[in-house]
Amino acid sequence: MNLLTIQIQDKYDFLHQLEFGLSTHCLKRLAQRGITHRMLSLCLLYGEEISRHGLNYYYMNDKNIPKSLLASLKGRLKGLVVVCDDRMGSIITVFHGYKGMIHIRKKRKAISKWN
Repeated sequence: MNLLTIQIQDKYDFLHQLEFGLSTHCLKRLAQRGITHRMLSLCLLYGEEISRHGLNYYYMNDKNIPKSLLASLKGRLKGLVVVCDDRMGSIITVFHGYKGMIHIRKKRKAISKWN
């Protein structure tokens, strides 16, 4: 499993390192959709987080994108969704959600059992 490493410096100048495993499905989707590891890490750092089905969805909208980025990168980041299992430290899939957070917010918070 490939790793995505993100380094963050907090307000006390401590350096923190986060490691996420990239599933084979995620690697395939990254290649298909032209999404770079930099875009993935920006979405994890600045994206809006919503928890559904025991997974965390990170979504990039206009207000979350840092103003210091290039305009071409801003356009590609808009609508990016990263689906993570934070307990396992892995990224499951990546896609562009052009309808915003509507389809994610409509999901149930937990998986229900059907008997």
